[in-house]
Amino acid sequence: MVLGTGEAEFEPIRGEPHLTLVAGVQGGFHVWASFMAYGFSAERVGMTLTTSLDGVDDSSLVMHAQLSTRDALDEAGLPMRAFAGFPAQIKNARCANAHRVRIELSLTDPDDEGSAGDMRFCIADVAPVYQLADCP
Repeated sequence: MVLGTGEAEFEPIRGEPHLTLVAGVQGGFHVWASFMAYGFSAERVGMTLTTSLDGVDDSSLVMHAQLSTRDALDEAGLPMRAFAGFPAQIKNARCANAHRVRIELSLTDPDDEGSAGDMRFCIADVAPVYQLADCP
């Protein structure tokens, strides 16, 4: 399994890139999470996605979902299942600018035929208009 980003299609996360936190319509902020999964035959997979600010206590946010994936080929032409565009929320995002964000993703096959996981870091970019001045 490979964790990436991208709203409409998978984009790899290389190194620790700066990712812009997107302001959601309900007031939350997120980065787009996408993935490629190898060895999964089921179209629907269970997902657990956890985000946290590196070194900041009580910043962990856990999200669960059942997602429909699609058949695809990776850059080398190998078959895999792909998903793009899950809004990975960031807790206290208005205070997250320039913080290192840990993103951890676990997938499970609904028939208990396997599981996979990946973890990446990025640096949060929050637009100045959304940043709070009185962050701890």
